Amino acid sequence: MTALTADAIRIDRGDFTLERLVIFTASRVYIGSLVNRLNAGGRAVAATAATGRKFAGLAMSFEGTNQSGLGVTAATEFVVVGHGGDVQVTVATAIRTNTSLGLNVFVGDDNELAGTAVGSAGTRVACGELTSWTDETGTSKATGWLRVKRFATTNIAV
Repeated sequence: MTALTADAIRIDRGDFTLERLVIFTASRVYIGSLVNRLNAGGRAVAATAATGRKFAGLAMSFEGTNQSGLGVTAATEFVVVGHGGDVQVTVATAIRTNTSLGLNVFVGDDNELAGTAVGSAGTRVACGELTSWTDETGTSKATGWLRVKRFATTNIAV
């Protein structure tokens, strides 16, 4: 897996629901990156498979004082994330099979989808459904269409 080091131009389709999140202090988020929300405080960070995170969506734009994608202590830097639409994303080699289509996938890092091998149940962050390959013939499975979804980590206990 290779995390982003610059903005990624991604092809997307469909309607995205947008939400503005404060970027966690000293964290870097890039346009086109997969974004997690930290459970403690709800701030945005670049997506990784780690405990205490929920998937927020795809980084669409920045708002705030600098609009740099770098979180500051004053909480004046924001990322606008989208969910609900489809986006082309890199797919980890281990899940590049047709049996992966239609299944929920997990964050590998802010640039790649992964399967359950990404870590233990406590570190996996579900990010959506792998709907199809971007190569319509299925010859290359390096990239696929992710239906960007958000999942709760637990059910409401009432």
